[in-house]
Amino acid sequence: MASITIAGNCYVVTSEIPMADLELIRKHRPNALKIVDEETKEELFAVGLGGNSLSDYGVSFGGVSNDEMKLAAICGKIAERSPLKATAATVFNAATLGGAKALGRDDLGRLARGAKADFIVVDTNNSQMCPLRDPIKALVYSGMSSDFAKIFVDGELLVENGRLLKEKDEGALRRDLQQSAEAMYARVKEKHWDGKSHAELAPMSFPVVDSDSF
Repeated sequence: MASITIAGNCYVVTSEIPMADLELIRKHRPNALKIVDEETKEELFAVGLGGNSLSDYGVSFGGVSNDEMKLAAICGKIAERSPLKATAATVFNAATLGGAKALGRDDLGRLARGAKADFIVVDTNNSQMCPLRDPIKALVYSGMSSDFAKIFVDGELLVENGRLLKEKDEGALRRDLQQSAEAMYARVKEKHWDGKSHAELAPMSFPVVDSDSF
């Protein structure tokens, strides 16, 4: 597979992806996160996990929990009809090394000399992770973002006990995020391949009632 090819989500596949790569995807169905050629044992796909953090679409929960890894592990097992597929180790590697490989960055996704010191410190002393035996399995299947005691970016401590250390006004950050999201929603129709609006792609769970109608 061409090293420069990144197939994100693959909901809609365009001519930008080489036909040879599409044939590999069709043939091997990359469902279980690590696809190896049965004859040569060569790894055909490097799968990376990430989160959109857009709860409005109901497809990613990255903004509120650690569900990407858990969902990948569960869905991989279902897709391959085997509890032995999409292991916690495979999912964890996809969330770290896989993402770095997709970006062409060997200084991310790992703790090593010369790599960026981007890492989290996980507090496993909580009810959902106990009893604890395998910390990776506990993180993948039971972890939540609230378990991240510390978050370091490039060696700098930015979050501790759920609090941003450099930004004083988290409310302002949330307001900025909401405004950015609203601006993005307004541009969806002009960017969507079939001209669908944000409201068509992600309709409200229930009809919105104007307060003046009461």
